[in-house]
Amino acid sequence: MKNKVKKPDLKILAQYVKGNKDIMKYWSKFIENDPESRSKATVLKKLFNMFQSLNFNSNRQPAIDMANAIFDNYRKRNKKSKIARARLFFDSRYVPLPEGLRRSMISERRMRYVFDSGLIELAILPVFPGKFELTGKIDRESIISIRAQLRGRKIYNSRIDANGFFSFAVVNPGQYSLYLTWDKTKTMVDTLELR
Repeated sequence: MKNKVKKPDLKILAQYVKGNKDIMKYWSKFIENDPESRSKATVLKKLFNMFQSLNFNSNRQPAIDMANAIFDNYRKRNKKSKIARARLFFDSRYVPLPEGLRRSMISERRMRYVFDSGLIELAILPVFPGKFELTGKIDRESIISIRAQLRGRKIYNSRIDANGFFSFAVVNPGQYSLYLTWDKTKTMVDTLELR
């Protein structure tokens, strides 16, 4: 019976691909002559190069900030209330622009929320110093008799058109809650910061 030659496991192949001198010294010849090990090493090398290009170090903090915002929003949503709270799942404030992409002349913040029967998309746009425009779209099956109200130090009202669009022009900076009302149902997006 022939002695089976021990093949390098994935940890060894990963160290080989990264250029670990001790591993390369011991395993180079075997990996280059063994088609299966060489194929695995090639795949690992491609994966390693792809992960290097993603630059996780620069994206780590924005990812943590985004996760914290989502979990904070979720914790607030779980408080007992007769009003359904929409859940945040995207906020452009936390997501860095891809490399090579220039910022627009006017920085716009975009957010997406999900609730029991639909999706809410919001955009906050500075219109001039100290004033904002908040626009939104609600996606749900039927959009009949819906109104939107933005509550903070001041209250702003808007009608939602048949396509689900609404807007609040010239809103002062501050913290607001957005209420969407139809029939006897109310959905709330809370802690909207306009700054």
